[in-house]
Amino acid sequence: ALGARLYGALAGDPTEACSLLTLRAFNLLPALLAPPLLLSLLQRHHPSANDADLAANAALLSLLPTHFFYHFMYYTDSAATAAVLLLLLLLDGAPASTGPGRGLGRALVQRAAAAPTAALAVALRQTNAVWVAFAV
Repeated sequence: ALGARLYGALAGDPTEACSLLTLRAFNLLPALLAPPLLLSLLQRHHPSANDADLAANAALLSLLPTHFFYHFMYYTDSAATAAVLLLLLLLDGAPASTGPGRGLGRALVQRAAAAPTAALAVALRQTNAVWVAFAV
């Protein structure tokens, strides 16, 4: 629970790092990030779809039992899933080969942000190495 200790230290009181509230709050941010990340990915892959349908699909995907119930436990699946979704979103918008032209700076920033995101995803859940390999 190194992450919980770091979280508690950042919150200001390392002795409260393992309180029930702190452990449950650890998954709050990834739980809130999953629907917008899913929505962004769906919008990129289905540009002609209705926005309401995409939002409903993102909500349904984020409420799947294999994902939703992990938000209420101290478990790394929520953060690991959010990291993989962010990685996919970062790499999806960046072209594989950046030639001369507009958008080069943005593609480089996205690639540079994808590297620590991939490392975080693997650090949270080692089986995410498979998803990282597929993403790159």
